[in-house]
Amino acid sequence: MASVMLWAGLAMAQSPAPIAAGTARKAAASLVPRPAGIGRPSGKAPIFPAAPAHRPVAMHQYKLDSLLTFSMNSPTDSVLAYKETYTYNAEGDLTTGFFWSWDDQSVSVYREQYQYDALGRLAEFTAHTQVGTMWEGNNRSTYEWGENDQLLTSITYRPGLSGDTWREMFQYVYTYNPQQQLQELVINSREGQAWTKYSRTTYAYDAAGQLVETIDYVQTDQNEEIEWFRTTDQYDAHGNLLEQIVYFYDGTGWSIDSRQTFEYDAADQLIAYIYYQQDGDALVENNRETYVYQGDGTLRAYTDYEWVEGDWIEEGKEEYGYQPAESASRPWLPPAYYETLETPLSFYSDTQWLRASVAYSINEGAWQKESATTRYYSPQTVTQAAQWSSSAAVTVYPNPAAGSFTLDLRAVAMPPSGTYAVQLCTTTGQVVRTWAQHAPKATLALGSLPAGVYFVTLTLPQGVVHKRLVIK
Repeated sequence: MASVMLWAGLAMAQSPAPIAAGTARKAAASLVPRPAGIGRPSGKAPIFPAAPAHRPVAMHQYKLDSLLTFSMNSPTDSVLAYKETYTYNAEGDLTTGFFWSWDDQSVSVYREQYQYDALGRLAEFTAHTQVGTMWEGNNRSTYEWGENDQLLTSITYRPGLSGDTWREMFQYVYTYNPQQQLQELVINSREGQAWTKYSRTTYAYDAAGQLVETIDYVQTDQNEEIEWFRTTDQYDAHGNLLEQIVYFYDGTGWSIDSRQTFEYDAADQLIAYIYYQQDGDALVENNRETYVYQGDGTLRAYTDYEWVEGDWIEEGKEEYGYQPAESASRPWLPPAYYETLETPLSFYSDTQWLRASVAYSINEGAWQKESATTRYYSPQTVTQAAQWSSSAAVTVYPNPAAGSFTLDLRAVAMPPSGTYAVQLCTTTGQVVRTWAQHAPKATLALGSLPAGVYFVTLTLPQGVVHKRLVIK
């Protein structure tokens, strides 16, 4: 399992470091669209279009109250290693996350705090590290939003020279096309009292609104903008990412840096991912991940492989155990559960609202338990989410639909922003359409989406509504 410190911060681009002309290529980061529902909560962080969104449908309905990770000394013995606790405001937004280590007692080591504006959008994120009895600043980000809840600028900070002060590091400036898709990202670095351009990224989409090309440009120390990386994406008929190729510009032309391929089952669930790294004149297998699901779509196992001397060698795996909760009536959502191991461990309780996972490592050809994690959820929040999912205040027709459908929200209060945020998702949680509806009743175009079952997801101050829509 990942160290607790690796989870610090938002789903935000990492602050870059200055680059000089002739800098060696960067390591291509994995952009695996991880299956829905496995992970920790986060504030309403910006979504970057690096890969199609395989996000859980309304995962934020399931409020993670706490998380315990145990290191396994043997299949039947364990030692508490980490604890995480989370708190939320009245609107259900994450406000604080505490990360603890175990030293005969829980010792807090890291803290995250989230603040929101009057419209419920993330305005500020701060993180502190515990040093002795004092909290010292670790990192900070602020966000400015525009119309249609589009992120306009964000600024990252590092700790100041004294006290709980902050120094600006990087500024992110976002622009969008008429379809409200991210078109350009400019990153500026703080040089004295002024912002200096550091890099620029452009995004291109196809007629279906899918991201097909990303180009990264960087400023050299001679203040010249040069092409650096280019990423291309290919999809299947269901909008699933099939292949992603990253190119590196060597000064004369584009050379392949890495390649990623993705495989899905009949339910459009990610079942395999392979990462290829350029080695000399050839692309060679480097890493592979596989995913196994049960019949209702919940993830059961994840295995990581490394390519060694012409063969895939198992390197690590995680297994997930479940007990149904109220949300099991909607199996397309990742419900909240708890796990019972083959050999029961003393730290497991009868709490209904939690999920648990076990991580394994390889030891001389055999799997050895490495850690176990339990996730405790809030039953009140989950129950409310289930009630809202069947809200009769929202009407979708015709159903089945072809080409377009009408969304009638006249019985629903208008959000403070004056805009209804509407998404169309597959049964596995992939977002295939996004609309900003400005009137209580509107007809929304579906385009050329394949026939099948989808869910219309509507975010309201009272909660999130899901309506089943069949496209014929």
